[in-house]
Amino acid sequence: MFQFLNQESQKAHTQKRIYKLIWKYGPISQGKIMEFTGLKQSTCSRFIEDLTKEELISEGNFGESRGGRKPTLYQVTPNNYFVIGIDVSSTPSKILMMDLSLTITAESVLFLSQGTSSENAAQKIAQVISHMLQAHQINHSCILGIGIALENSVIDLDKKVLSTILGEQLQMKISIENSSNAAVLGEYQQGSWKGSDNAVFIHSGIGIRTGILTNAHILRKTTDTAGKFGHGHIVVDIHGRKCICGNFGCALAYSSIPAMIDDTINALKRGHSSILNEKFSVNEQINFDDICSAVQENDPLCIQVIKDAAIYFGAGLSTYLSIVHPEIVILGGPTIAKIDLFYEIVIETTQERMKKVYPDYEFKFTRPTLGENAAAIGAGCIVIHELLD
Repeated sequence: MFQFLNQESQKAHTQKRIYKLIWKYGPISQGKIMEFTGLKQSTCSRFIEDLTKEELISEGNFGESRGGRKPTLYQVTPNNYFVIGIDVSSTPSKILMMDLSLTITAESVLFLSQGTSSENAAQKIAQVISHMLQAHQINHSCILGIGIALENSVIDLDKKVLSTILGEQLQMKISIENSSNAAVLGEYQQGSWKGSDNAVFIHSGIGIRTGILTNAHILRKTTDTAGKFGHGHIVVDIHGRKCICGNFGCALAYSSIPAMIDDTINALKRGHSSILNEKFSVNEQINFDDICSAVQENDPLCIQVIKDAAIYFGAGLSTYLSIVHPEIVILGGPTIAKIDLFYEIVIETTQERMKKVYPDYEFKFTRPTLGENAAAIGAGCIVIHELLD
């Protein structure tokens, strides 16, 4: 099974291409596969029959008829092989085992502190995976690979050390990707907008991170700067606040969680009224959840802080979109998940600014459909993509 992955013949190449189409777009009819590949009906039927005999694909439901018999729809057989996706950009780290349809079959969490060494992290991850496979009676040979979504601003790990130790201990292929890149790929594969191949995923929280999908492929640069919106210094005020990067007026200095906390505390110190005054005697005790709760209670100060942060975020985002021009904009992270007001004003600000410059440019905003599992699922998705490319 999956012998075509390691073969270079024309037959193996065609098998891989057909399997990838079924994995990506399935359930899919033979007619659609012929449209994508240009294969004749007899040739396509023979390849589909071979993949079915090897139990790599199976017949599903029937599609809509265009006159005559309803076409059979084909889908991958999901539960013969598995991938593992790990999100080290979250706290705790998520470890998911998924079948080939990216359905989660097992999951675990692992707490890695900021000071954890790459060697120690690899050892701990390997232990969790070994226990997971043993508990579910899955042979190591059934795991096609391990994908890791990593964000060094959350925990600073050496990619080479991590992949080398994990690969040696588990004897598996290891793929490591930026967490937001993994998230946008996971959302693309599992989301409801597969017809659009250009998207961005923007994670807004302690930092502001972005993953970019162009023509259904992750956009990467050698220096990994493509995804650093905000922290990558999209400037929203050239005479503005000093950012942690050393420049002035970056979106991060206005729209990140630390910036919103600072704005709230500074306003309270200047004597602004807020229900937070009734709950805290020391302003520095305030955290982001406190601000979220105050917004829910219609606190004018916290509402204004969120509005201002969202306007700056939208200003930076409109600049970003004018460069990338995606069809889908996925907004995720704590500020999006916890405060509807922030999400709504970001959209409103961005759309208003974009219409002035690109009145005919159409794009859609959405929240993540995979929630907190987006990066881990995307990491597993990357393993399959690399095998089939």
